[in-house]
Amino acid sequence: MGYHPHGIISHGAWCAFATNALGFSEKFPGITNSLLTLDSNFRLPLYRDWILAMGIRSVSKESIRNILSKGGPDNDGRGRAVTIVIGGARESLEAQPGSLRLILKGRKGFVKMALRTGADLVPVIGFGENDLYDQLSPTTHPMVHKLQMFVLRVFKFTIPALHGRGLLNYDVGLMPYRRRVNIVIGKPIEVPTTFGYQPSQDDIDEYHDLYVKEVVKLYSAYKGQFSNGEVPGLQIIS
Repeated sequence: MGYHPHGIISHGAWCAFATNALGFSEKFPGITNSLLTLDSNFRLPLYRDWILAMGIRSVSKESIRNILSKGGPDNDGRGRAVTIVIGGARESLEAQPGSLRLILKGRKGFVKMALRTGADLVPVIGFGENDLYDQLSPTTHPMVHKLQMFVLRVFKFTIPALHGRGLLNYDVGLMPYRRRVNIVIGKPIEVPTTFGYQPSQDDIDEYHDLYVKEVVKLYSAYKGQFSNGEVPGLQIIS
């Protein structure tokens, strides 16, 4: 499954796929899902142990292959699923309330991995994910954005210039605003390959196009129902 958008911290993905708070196991019986994150998060003492206890796994190729090839009734990976926040850290810098800018045009690695493992592609949109924090806009604060991009290139993580609410106030703090996040899971795109298949670039491009179309279709179907106030305009960018 591909989760969109990243937002600041991907609260929606965490609640929906790292816990059973939204009833994933009841809605999708027989499927064991793992939310994936960067390898670097597993190098932090204590935090590493916490996310492992929550069932979080690495987003590395080796980790994905291992998850999708083992387990299930026949120990062949059937019934296993992974959730990837496709836009990654770069997309967190685009998280603005009332907007939905997805870093998806050049993101094709997840499609290649799906074709190699025979895993279906399932788009997921967290409506309201970008509304949980305010952040300095790249257009109004270009120097801050340049610094953030430099940190991302060098250290592979970002430092969003954000603020939310406090514990005892609603004006300034690092807690998310009390705004609804609605998680909508789209229709699976069937991948007719088996584990070990080596896809061509044409295969990857074809299924990437199908995936993008399903994301747009999912957004169009639910944007009015699940947006917090003004409907955000969807932009798919590089």
